[in-house]
Amino acid sequence: MSEWRIDSILEEAGRRIYESQQSRLSDQSTSAAKRVWRSKDVPAKFWDSYLEDARAALSFDSRMKQSTHESFVRDEAAPPGSDRTFGLVMAAALAVLSLFNGWHHGRLWPGMLLAAVLFAAAGWLKPSWLHPLNILWMMLGLVLHKIVNPIVMGLLLFGAILPTGLIVRMRGKDLLRLKREPASDTYWIARAPGPQPETMRDQF
Repeated sequence: MSEWRIDSILEEAGRRIYESQQSRLSDQSTSAAKRVWRSKDVPAKFWDSYLEDARAALSFDSRMKQSTHESFVRDEAAPPGSDRTFGLVMAAALAVLSLFNGWHHGRLWPGMLLAAVLFAAAGWLKPSWLHPLNILWMMLGLVLHKIVNPIVMGLLLFGAILPTGLIVRMRGKDLLRLKREPASDTYWIARAPGPQPETMRDQF
């Protein structure tokens, strides 16, 4: 949100706070009760105090921070896992691959088994040696995420959600009850009586 938009919102909120206070004055015939917003006979600091009240009420600051306890920021850097865990996981994966390769009479299982032993030894004895490989593996995962995630979400949308919605509409269904019913007295959905109140004493 731009600074101009924030200033406009604060100006309107401050004016409403001032007018609300004015309407509660006991004597509406006084000059103070008749004073309009941003009147020139009052110092600007007086009106700025209402803007500060509006800023506090709306929890606005210069960067539009939110006032809730939950953070909705999603640009946090994903830290890599521990080097020891990376080494042991890679060793286990290479050991499984070497087992399958040897089972099918492949020629790569000795190299895979040796790599598994090296990863396991480094991960158990000197995990810091695996830190560069851990970072590269993390970067590869992020690149794959940027490529695979849109593809998977697109397949779900156009392969499952969209066809389902089209089929439901073609069959004349209105599962969300979005159609207008001018002849109806109410859109309230009648429901059968639920459980007795005494059965819900210990909900948590």
